[in-house]
Amino acid sequence: MLELLLIGCALAGGDSEVWPWSMETSGEDVYWESPNGIRTDAQTYYVEQIVETALVTVEYFGIEFGPIDASDQIPDEFYNDTAEGPCPAAFGTEWYITPEPPEPVTISFDTTTDLYEDGVCGLLMHNITLGTASYDLGWPFGTVTVTLTHLEYQGFINMNAIGLACLGDLDGNGDVGTTDLLAVLADWGECGDICTGDANGDGVANVEDVLIVIGAFGACG
Repeated sequence: MLELLLIGCALAGGDSEVWPWSMETSGEDVYWESPNGIRTDAQTYYVEQIVETALVTVEYFGIEFGPIDASDQIPDEFYNDTAEGPCPAAFGTEWYITPEPPEPVTISFDTTTDLYEDGVCGLLMHNITLGTASYDLGWPFGTVTVTLTHLEYQGFINMNAIGLACLGDLDGNGDVGTTDLLAVLADWGECGDICTGDANGDGVANVEDVLIVIGAFGACG
């Protein structure tokens, strides 16, 4: 069993969820999205992704073999153990390749994980390369160089929502205070997509944001 660490969040609900998870590709980009979710008011979202099975289909002289269980060929971890939040958040892109260069590529891909404004967690597998590998096809072929034609991962995802978000903490120091109120005043008016003083994320720093800050004054819970 392969344990991978991801981060994410999803729709409003309880403190934890377990989702069946699978992604498969023949070289095209592939996308997974959480079918339901946990509460969206958490400060941090932590996800443990368990890959139980990795299956590959290979080709040799025009003949396909598989699916072949290749679960033991995947390294123990290829995601960083990081935490992000509250919603929305971008968790970045991770690059996976086996074997390590300069050996010829067997499998290579990027994964990008995002938390959207509606609380849905999306995982994109892209920049996929299915290369070659040495594999024993048995009699009469023996060990030959095969070309991978299809890849499938299966498992499940455990998700946990930790703490409560603190919308009034605009400077991220764990407390809501005068500096947060000043941030609203500094950005007063239309402020676009990136605006420290926009506590409710509507693109405007105004009296609604002031009320959020005042209502949350003190240490974040």
